[in-house]
Amino acid sequence: MTRGFTVEDLKKEAKATNDMTSFELFTRRVLYETYAYSEVSEEMQSVLVDFGFQENTFYGRVDPLYRSVIVKDQNLVPLLGAPNQYALNFVADAYGEFIKEIRIAVQNGKIQRDPVLQNLEVKRSYVNNQLNQTFLLEAMKNKFLSYVIESGESKKFTNVDKFVPFFQDFILEYVEKNTISTPSFVTSTSYNINSTGLCIDFGDTGFSSDKEKIDFINSPNFEYYLSVAKRYGFYVDRRYPLRIVANLSSPAMKRFISFRGITNPKPSSVFLVNYRLVGRQDLEMIRAVFFNTYQFLQKTRPDIKQVFVENGSLFTTYIKRTEILPDYFDKKYPLQHWMGFYVKLRNAETKMNFRDQQVRKITANALNLNNTIDKEVAMDYINRVFMGIPISEGSSFDAKFKEYLKRTDQNPDNYLERLKEIYKTR
Repeated sequence: MTRGFTVEDLKKEAKATNDMTSFELFTRRVLYETYAYSEVSEEMQSVLVDFGFQENTFYGRVDPLYRSVIVKDQNLVPLLGAPNQYALNFVADAYGEFIKEIRIAVQNGKIQRDPVLQNLEVKRSYVNNQLNQTFLLEAMKNKFLSYVIESGESKKFTNVDKFVPFFQDFILEYVEKNTISTPSFVTSTSYNINSTGLCIDFGDTGFSSDKEKIDFINSPNFEYYLSVAKRYGFYVDRRYPLRIVANLSSPAMKRFISFRGITNPKPSSVFLVNYRLVGRQDLEMIRAVFFNTYQFLQKTRPDIKQVFVENGSLFTTYIKRTEILPDYFDKKYPLQHWMGFYVKLRNAETKMNFRDQQVRKITANALNLNNTIDKEVAMDYINRVFMGIPISEGSSFDAKFKEYLKRTDQNPDNYLERLKEIYKTR
């Protein structure tokens, strides 16, 4: 198939852009994945990591116990010589040494005729992704409103008590294909590695064109760039080589972690100090969505038209949609109500498919923790129960686990379903 073509020819063909047809895009992406790094030395191959592949997508988003986390803003610090760019403190320290070495190499003439490395500067680092979740919630709200208004279902909501159960049913169906809770959002495609505080981008063209990437990979200084990244504890993103990402397991990065006061710089300690568990404020978020959605309906469509027949005549009347009162809403729908609904939401969203009896037990356990300890402990419990399984079909863990079952004379067929049932009893 490749007869008559050199690797260089194939690398040129690998340059894809988003204006190509789907087939052209697919073909060239395959060429990129296959040949772009074919001439990189074996020693440097380990520096290249595909953060869009299987479990790698969760890097910096889940802790070693597979719990969804987000970075603590107070641990972000400015990057050396990069205005308005931030990363976690130990990442910023490592970057400072990384960029110093690159710039010294440029000044000493070690790097020549390389427009990328000679002008290397940070284009993007930490990105606060919480607004994206707000947009997703707004999209859900708008979809609901469009449906109930166009279908006429909104006429049924003469008061908030008729509205709440209908909206709950809508959401439970909606989350089977969409993301609502913060733990699921953090591990979804709507969230990305730039929000982890671990990565630094030197390019701003994104992923729309491969030309910049291929040209950089072909540079005679590319291996040097990889070696400097490795020396200071960074991975290089295989899909986007102008991005470096902190390797938390690297001895080099561990030294920078130690400098910031973490005496035992293992990943669990890094996450404990620099990240926080998510989901603890989800009840307030969901309550606000319900309150605001009904309030929007009440204010924009306060009158509900009703048509009826009496003594053979057709009559039209208008009923006022009852105004929502915060005190009444809080009293009628307290935290316990939203906690029970949240358990059902997470069950549908994660597709764990606990039976109704199990859902009631989980809810009871959460409410007991809320009453005896506090809400945060209760929410951590719920999200621990619905924590994702770190094995997915086709992933590297999947292949390794199947191989393990074969070696131990166990049947690997349908093991994911068996694993899920075992996982539910943990």
